[in-house]
Amino acid sequence: MNPPSVFPSTSLPPLLDAVAWWSALATLGVALLLGALLLPRLPGWRRGEAWLLRAVAGLVPLGLVVLLAGQDDGLVLWLPWGWIGLVGWLACVASLIRSRRQREEKTDESNRFSGGILAWTGWAAVTLWLAVMLAPALCPSIDYDVLEYHLAIVRRVFVTGRVAPIPHVFYTAQPLLTEMLYTLAAAIEGTPWGVAPGLLLWLLVALGTLVFARLAATLRLPTPWRPWLWLLLLSHPILFKLQLDRLTDWTGVLMLLAGLWVAARTQSEATRTPLVL
Repeated sequence: MNPPSVFPSTSLPPLLDAVAWWSALATLGVALLLGALLLPRLPGWRRGEAWLLRAVAGLVPLGLVVLLAGQDDGLVLWLPWGWIGLVGWLACVASLIRSRRQREEKTDESNRFSGGILAWTGWAAVTLWLAVMLAPALCPSIDYDVLEYHLAIVRRVFVTGRVAPIPHVFYTAQPLLTEMLYTLAAAIEGTPWGVAPGLLLWLLVALGTLVFARLAATLRLPTPWRPWLWLLLLSHPILFKLQLDRLTDWTGVLMLLAGLWVAARTQSEATRTPLVL
């Protein structure tokens, strides 16, 4: 059961495919909207940090919403997800603009981009890493787990119009949070064969970079070390593999980072030290 795509077909290279990019961004926009409903007020949080946390927090209810919508024939493919995602982004941008105009934000040391040449070089290296990771995000999947069930469930939704386990594939009967995010990105793109799920994973890695930066600032780690510590984590064989294909474990990494960030903000200076370890 394939819904008619609202976008014209394109022969552009995947990197320039605006439809795929918007599909991934719109998925994150829906998470922003749900995160705002889940966490409407965050006293003591800077406006940008609040929206960063909402983006991560909204991923959980988003997966549940897609799963529930997938219990009705065709509903998950026909809902105007793209427009809902646009509302989420507009709410976020409007809030940030209003905050800047009202000059509510105050500069503090933890938010200054400093640390000298070592920090600048480190963040440039992180940016280069993310740019290189666009390549696997835009390439066809080759990992067994991805082909067997992570994306197979997405294609089955397009065929049947419902979210249901694939017969004889046990893994599709397990919790499918990240697969539901991939399903939503593919539904907005209008095809189960597109690159929107890969771009969504890439955006989640970029989101994790922003969360780690705030976590490191909250823990008051030496500024020059922060990008290099993150690069060390990204290049660890286990985490590196998660960035190479449409696997699902990166969502857990993102949740762990956000959880540590929230915990660090609620701890005193004396009790923050164990979090560094």
